[in-house]
Amino acid sequence: MRRRRRKPTKRLLILALALFLGSSFFLLKPSPNQPEEPQQEAGVDLSVPIVDFAIPLDATSAVLMDADSGQVLFAKDAHRQVAPASLTKMLTALVAVKGWDLDLPIKVSPSAARTGGTRVGLAAGSEIQLESLVWGLLLRSGNDAARAIAQGLAGSEEAFVEQMNRAARRLGANSSNFVNPHGLSAPGHLSTAYDLALIAKALLEEETLARIVRSEEEVVRWGGGKREIKNINRFVREYPGAIGIKTGYTDEAGFCLASAAEQDGRRLIAIVLGCSSSNARYHDSMRLLNQGFANYEYLSTGKGMAKYPTCYHTVEKGQTLSYIARKYNCTEGVLAEANGLKPPYRLEVGQHLVIP
Repeated sequence: MRRRRRKPTKRLLILALALFLGSSFFLLKPSPNQPEEPQQEAGVDLSVPIVDFAIPLDATSAVLMDADSGQVLFAKDAHRQVAPASLTKMLTALVAVKGWDLDLPIKVSPSAARTGGTRVGLAAGSEIQLESLVWGLLLRSGNDAARAIAQGLAGSEEAFVEQMNRAARRLGANSSNFVNPHGLSAPGHLSTAYDLALIAKALLEEETLARIVRSEEEVVRWGGGKREIKNINRFVREYPGAIGIKTGYTDEAGFCLASAAEQDGRRLIAIVLGCSSSNARYHDSMRLLNQGFANYEYLSTGKGMAKYPTCYHTVEKGQTLSYIARKYNCTEGVLAEANGLKPPYRLEVGQHLVIP
């Protein structure tokens, strides 16, 4: 009996697979004339300044940020957790305008009307439109307005604060923890200069809020009538191109300011925290913005030369550091830092001081 020959099935399958893989290799491999896909650049950390740039400040922590790109141009202890005072209200306002009808009447509770600190002057039982409360929140820094908004929109401060913290996380403000909507000092109520700059950036992107914080005054609906609200933030009146934003102060936080300005098509945000006086926070903010606009290309690209707009003062008989600081609208701390002076500040006649 003749033995039947086996069909070379296995051998043929292996050969066919090899031919297929070989042809696929040539089909998939890019031709010499066809450019390969460009590789993605490594992620850039916008929270780190591109260049090391010294700006003498009275503030304990500060940030200068490009409002459009989010790139940090200057930082001083930017990620240090501190009490944010009324800069908290920027986030309160952001949460308040998201998904709510601004015509919504908010009934003021007795606890909201009794809120301490800076107040708009709300009467218990009155009903005020949400948008009008936001005007009072941001221009007058009303703690009573903050509490009324929180209770009226979320049912309680605690529920509203949960929304605030979720909103902060979405913005990347991951080093912050808010426990109230107004910013009065409380255990665990903390933020950073960098986080507050992110919140300020988001606020400026909200058309309604951006319009409010750059206003010097406004007549708003107030229940069934009208009320004029004036901005307590002198920065919007004094700095060229100012577009806001918000003042803050508590004993724990010191004097704070979130400021923003636009010049030559560029928008910059400055956050200063822990200043020793109200004047110091304004001078620090203006100094940051002046340097930012003067050195924008250098700070944002690292190219070119930095400019340090300064002048000098020659000490005369009887002059003190305090006197000279007042003369040039700055603080003793700023002058001392700029000139490397340590307390007690002893000056000599004829000594030259750099005025930043």
